[in-house]
Amino acid sequence: MVLFLWLNISMKQTERVKRQITMWMMLASILPSTALCFVFLFYFLRFDELLNIAIVLGGTFMFFIGVVWWWWAICTLKVLTDYRYKNLRLYERLFLIRNKKLESIEREINYVKDQLNTIEGE
Repeated sequence: MVLFLWLNISMKQTERVKRQITMWMMLASILPSTALCFVFLFYFLRFDELLNIAIVLGGTFMFFIGVVWWWWAICTLKVLTDYRYKNLRLYERLFLIRNKKLESIEREINYVKDQLNTIEGE
């Protein structure tokens, strides 16, 4: 039951990360193109003052987006690393449980063999 709940929570977080990746991909394709269109528009319409403002604001905004994206990427890598760590711990526990069960079965088989040997020996 705990495993199911943990997997359900991690699936929700995975879906959230997928949506965030999609959002960043859209922003990465739309924002630079939009900024470039405004710069070209202001250049060709000879709005020198607006062109300077657009370049400064666009550069500042792109820098801000880059910093936000960097921190988002680092935090997402941390989440993915936590998933990996939790999965490794879960697999270790499952492996240990399986080994204990196998050892228990092996003991029972040896016990039955000993019982058979004593019956055949009589």
